[in-house]
Amino acid sequence: MVAKRLSSFIKKRFNPLIEDRDGVNCFYCDKSFPTKKLGILSFSIDKNMIREFDHLNNDRSDNRLENLVHCHRICNRQKMKNNDWIYKAKAKLRDNERSTDIPIAHAGGEKEIGFETESNSIFCEVALKTLGEKFQPDGKKDYLLKLDLKEFVDLVTAKAYKIVGHCSQNTMIRIVNMFLTPEFQYIKEKDELRRWIIRLRKEEEY
Repeated sequence: MVAKRLSSFIKKRFNPLIEDRDGVNCFYCDKSFPTKKLGILSFSIDKNMIREFDHLNNDRSDNRLENLVHCHRICNRQKMKNNDWIYKAKAKLRDNERSTDIPIAHAGGEKEIGFETESNSIFCEVALKTLGEKFQPDGKKDYLLKLDLKEFVDLVTAKAYKIVGHCSQNTMIRIVNMFLTPEFQYIKEKDELRRWIIRLRKEEEY
């Protein structure tokens, strides 16, 4: 689930993730943002150059991490007048959605989560990133690997707990099962010992 409102909590959570993924400069013009003194912007700073979140697909209700970048306020306003930037935004969103290298928050950060949708968004990132790491360790799909479903759920539940400070196995089971539907490249089935396992879906199985 994705939060419908880009709250201050989501901004605080996503800021370091976007910087890790895209760097610290404006996504469109690649120039730096004004620095703060004691956490406050100076009155002498051009407010058009402050940092904002831009929705790559221009849908302000689509607050997925993949759909957000940092940019100057003026670049955000001028984006739709620049065909090169429109194309750049579309290409970036496409690349983000295809990437398995989705950054997640580091352990030891803020623990309190205000909304269930924000927690679930982080849980989804953990599960999908871990699946990508397991089945495409070197950028190549490993069709031979089989993961024990229960052990995988235990692993991603522990990862999510270290990041957020709470995560139930029942919640993570529902999230993992979502990624094992025909909409995604992973499949759930029983092995020769009748244990549930996860493997990579072959093209003919879509």
